[in-house]
Amino acid sequence: NQKEAKNNGRRREDGGCPEGWEPARSLGFDDWYIPSCPQMSLIYMRMVDINDILYLIGGKMFQASTEAYMTSSECNDRNYWSVSGYGQVGVSDKRNPKRIRLIRDL
Repeated sequence: NQKEAKNNGRRREDGGCPEGWEPARSLGFDDWYIPSCPQMSLIYMRMVDINDILYLIGGKMFQASTEAYMTSSECNDRNYWSVSGYGQVGVSDKRNPKRIRLIRDL
């Protein structure tokens, strides 16, 4: 059985992580997770400060965008809450996943 992982329309049939997830593991940590809607909203409220820190440590900074990020918060059986790059909260269909930004507790 080949497993398929979907991320931004690209599929992997080798059972590995979706493309873009490997860098999280390459940093030596295995406690990354998809943030909840309140956590992602807080990130956007503090985006300038967080980006300053990410820049200093060589991390990938957040960018303002109309494209939304998935959150781990469900609205109902069919939908989840998403947060756009401008901090707007919206409802997204589970069948159409958005970008994923993994975080970890410090």
